Amino acid sequence: MTTAEKLQVTRAASNLIEKNGWARDSYARTERGLPSLIGSEDACQFCLMGGLVRSAMNLGIQRRSDETLVVISPILDDLKKLIGGEVRLGDWNDRQDNVDDVLVLLEKYIEDLEKEAA
Repeated sequence: MTTAEKLQVTRAASNLIEKNGWARDSYARTERGLPSLIGSEDACQFCLMGGLVRSAMNLGIQRRSDETLVVISPILDDLKKLIGGEVRLGDWNDRQDNVDDVLVLLEKYIEDLEKEAA
């Protein structure tokens, strides 16, 4: 995955989560807060990983949610390093009190990628 693709997916995920809402304890949730599949039309709120997967799907970087974790694994590896490397991203997401920490992490990663691309 190129730096440009990482930037594209991460920016899209940040916008998706900020605009539509954030989820915990599920990759995706419906408007009513019920768990949903990432690729489902009724999915509108996403956790950190769910937002990255859905963004990669929306951008056409991959076709199905079940293959996305492989496609976006370089992003997941980089984000794991930013949070200290000892906690799974899903667990980290679920431990946050609100969306702000997730958005700050994504913004930090975007800044790092922009420096790398310059």
